[in-house]
Amino acid sequence: MRALALGLVLLVAGQQPTMIAPEQAAQHVGETVVVKGVVSRVHTMASSSTTFIDFGPQYPNQTFTAVIFAKSQSRFPGVDKLVGNTVLVKGTVQLYKGKPEIVLEYAEQLQVVS
Repeated sequence: MRALALGLVLLVAGQQPTMIAPEQAAQHVGETVVVKGVVSRVHTMASSSTTFIDFGPQYPNQTFTAVIFAKSQSRFPGVDKLVGNTVLVKGTVQLYKGKPEIVLEYAEQLQVVS
């Protein structure tokens, strides 16, 4: 019971998620983290208007991807200009076809740091 109460206090206090490198994302599936890395590619699919922000080598060998679905596109203006910038991506890591990703729904999940 004490551990549960402590966990709730930490949640209320706004404990920050762990910051990790894109290469570490696969070891944090199911966890809410902040991924810090340099964007290597941004691509929007014409068929679905889904945007993929890749880190590391080029697709299909990317290390990590932040995904923005069409319904959330308007919250991320200028995302196509992120290549070469260091960014923070906050969210829950999931695997898609064996690759780690975070789905971005809100502008607060993406921050440019350089």
